[in-house]
Amino acid sequence: MVVGGVAMAAYGSTRTTHDTDLLVDDQRRRELFGAVGERGFRVLFDCDGFTNLRHADPEIGDVDFLWADAATSTAVFGAALEVRGPDGLPLLVASAEHLIAMKVRAIKNKPIRVLRDAEDIRLLLSLPKTDQNAAREAFVRVGMPELYTRLKTTP
Repeated sequence: MVVGGVAMAAYGSTRTTHDTDLLVDDQRRRELFGAVGERGFRVLFDCDGFTNLRHADPEIGDVDFLWADAATSTAVFGAALEVRGPDGLPLLVASAEHLIAMKVRAIKNKPIRVLRDAEDIRLLLSLPKTDQNAAREAFVRVGMPELYTRLKTTP
């Protein structure tokens, strides 16, 4: 499933991105590593929750895998949206609420990210179908409810 900058483009963001971020069920890890290796990707960094890959062809660029456990996969994939991507192909995109939760957790872990992610969160919060209660809960879970208020009320 697409997350990160490509997912934000599906919601109308115009910011540029230099990689593709994919949320992947951790149970598919071994299978996926074999497949991407056969297709010219090499691992730059790998840990429990994240893998960064680079393709031999710079035109293809980097791919980041965010590994999700079974419970997270069930929740996030269950709420995903299918949109039309390049050439009209179906593209699975994380819900606005899950993207917000991912970005808020990233900010909690690395506060400087607020400079990059605040505009994305504002956009997602402004969408008419975004569940504001679920979005606010993502901020509360990491102890940052004031950030929700600030991003929701500033243009």
